[in-house]
Amino acid sequence: YYWCKIMDINFNLNKQDFNKKLFRYNDLLQDGADPGAIWVDEKDDSKYGGYFYIVTTGGELNDGTKTTGAFSCYKSKDLSSWEKCGAVNGYALQVNATDWPMQDYWAPEYFHEKIEVNGVVKNRYYLYFNALSKQGNSFAEYASISIQESRFSRFYIGIAVSDCPYGPFTLV
Repeated sequence: YYWCKIMDINFNLNKQDFNKKLFRYNDLLQDGADPGAIWVDEKDDSKYGGYFYIVTTGGELNDGTKTTGAFSCYKSKDLSSWEKCGAVNGYALQVNATDWPMQDYWAPEYFHEKIEVNGVVKNRYYLYFNALSKQGNSFAEYASISIQESRFSRFYIGIAVSDCPYGPFTLV
């Protein structure tokens, strides 16, 4: 995997002990884990194409009272030089106070498609992820169980959408 070293996985690996035809060693370290990655071809998206984009677990943007962004986002043309590019102060996902997720935004994955809207072809990017929900109640569609009772009963799959590979993604 090209980005293993980027995601703070520290292998005690001699750079000469692997098949250079199959793997590429990257000396860079970035914050993040569980990267979701996408290559955007210039033929598919003339505005944002020509880059690899990754979003990672690890780090949530918080204003002191609530999470406002999640998933650090980076882009690279060569898988060696990475630039933080998320539209929400370096993060890809915009989190609003009324949204269902509370914390623990994990394991993001990308998906890209072209869609037609009113006769115009547009690029649409989707972000799939896992997150811990706020505690529900009898009116909420998510679990009312407390974190202390069963933390993992409140993890759900989220889907967010954007017209740009680095966001801001908004929840569907």
